[in-house]
Amino acid sequence: MEFECGSDTDEKPTQPQTTTTASVRSRSRSRSRSQSSSSSSSSSNEEDEEQRRPSYVPSRLDLNLIRLSRHKLERFVHMPFFDRIAMGCYVKVGIGQHDNVPVYRVAEVIGVYETAKIYNLGKTKTNKGLKVRHGNQERVFRLEFISNQEFSDPEYQKWIEASAAAGNALPTKIRIEQKQADIKEAISYEFNEKDVERIIEEKKRFKSNPFNYAMEKARLMREREAALTRGDDEQGRALGQKLSDLEERASELDKLRTSTISSISYINDRNRKKNVEEAEKAIMAEVKANKGKKADDPFTRRSTKPRMNFKAGEKEAREALAASTPVEQKKEEAPTQREVAKKSAQPAQVSQDDLFSAHDFDIKIDLEVPLPVTPVNVVPKTVTKDLTPRRSLNLQDYKKKRGLI
Repeated sequence: MEFECGSDTDEKPTQPQTTTTASVRSRSRSRSRSQSSSSSSSSSNEEDEEQRRPSYVPSRLDLNLIRLSRHKLERFVHMPFFDRIAMGCYVKVGIGQHDNVPVYRVAEVIGVYETAKIYNLGKTKTNKGLKVRHGNQERVFRLEFISNQEFSDPEYQKWIEASAAAGNALPTKIRIEQKQADIKEAISYEFNEKDVERIIEEKKRFKSNPFNYAMEKARLMREREAALTRGDDEQGRALGQKLSDLEERASELDKLRTSTISSISYINDRNRKKNVEEAEKAIMAEVKANKGKKADDPFTRRSTKPRMNFKAGEKEAREALAASTPVEQKKEEAPTQREVAKKSAQPAQVSQDDLFSAHDFDIKIDLEVPLPVTPVNVVPKTVTKDLTPRRSLNLQDYKKKRGLI
């Protein structure tokens, strides 16, 4: 502005004082025009500066409202509208360390790109990265470098200074409200069937192992047969390569699984043998400590021999009985003449085997039974039924009758 004013005043060389009045008037008019032009240029520059100066400067709290944390990025990364939600939001990105202290910067998201590396983001995998801007610097960062913490005051002041130096436009209040509404919409979004299928397909891209090896192998075999049937040999070879890779991966995992199982079984066998050896040592030590002592253990089976117990004086009674039995037998063997005669007088018993002789006997049955002297009354008794209705008894009368009331 000063350069412009100096050029206007030094436009014409100065003339001597013996000049006419017309020349004086022309000089005065030129000076007035130069002064008016300089004043108008200065006012226009001030207006431009006022227009460039931001009318609304967002505070740190306003900037935190549209901040995307790493947890939110993990939740939104596979959504179909992730690019639209991330554009215009702000992130706290780590750029390294200084004196073993992590350094962060406030950066605006200006794009979403796919990187060459597949990495873990929480419980999921992705290859996406965010292109962010801080001042006049732009760079692509993976989502794993985004912090979950809020912006601090030094980071906020650093962002304000860098934005002012680069001439970047600060977010307006309307823009902040719009992005805040977009984040709330993404949090409460209800997925439809197409969105779910798209998310599943995108997660399959970054999954190193399939959910089910048998199903994946069957699917690849079907696709390979279909490709060979329609004459697409290149597609068939590609599917065959995928099938062989899948089988190799399955065999590697099987080896890892069996190796862990074999190591565990080896440890179990070793511990089992060690337990047996320790038990034998304990038994030998116990035997040496006892040295033939009999310990009273109610739970141990004792080595015993059976022994018959007899009552006192029973042996003498048996011997006396054995001495007296021959005499009694002789007495029994010599029957008296009276018994012989009695036996001969008895009739011979009928053999039970002769059934006819067993039933050959007479029975006398007397059929003349005397009749009773008293006459029998055969007139039937008339039964009189009481047809009068009985008096019903309610609960109140029953309680009074029983004395309950």
